[in-house]
Amino acid sequence: MAGKGPARTPTAILKARGSQRGKQRAKCEPTAPDGIPVCPASMSRDEKVVWRMLIARLDSLGVSSKADSLLLRRYCEAIIERKSLRAQVAAEGHTYPCGLQQKQHPALARIGKLEDQLLRYDQEFGLSPASRARLSVAPAKAKDDLADFVAGKPDLKVVGAE
Repeated sequence: MAGKGPARTPTAILKARGSQRGKQRAKCEPTAPDGIPVCPASMSRDEKVVWRMLIARLDSLGVSSKADSLLLRRYCEAIIERKSLRAQVAAEGHTYPCGLQQKQHPALARIGKLEDQLLRYDQEFGLSPASRARLSVAPAKAKDDLADFVAGKPDLKVVGAE
């Protein structure tokens, strides 16, 4: 049975916001392992492209975690599904004739639900302007070659090879 009231804000988020409650709360909450999640091999090519884009953004914000791979996968799937449905609507039109009336394309309802779902994912990962405003981040970290490679920027130089 769910508790009453809003969901409890994790201590890590409270600390990132600078809240006093984050400092006062007991440190018994589980912590997610830092690092870049591994991209599932079963994802489609388009989903992997989105995955690399999201990982680059999350890592630049300092909020990537290996524990987020399942949620990130769903996020990528939703983005690709939305893109596919929008292409379908663009090809077939926003409405279709039904007797004497014009009806809305059925895919538009699903696109609306996906937009809501994607906004929630944005908020979960701190990718919306409002969710970013609630976080305070540590100073920028040093350049991470692995993150650049994952993000599709393979400008790495091999040391000792000439």
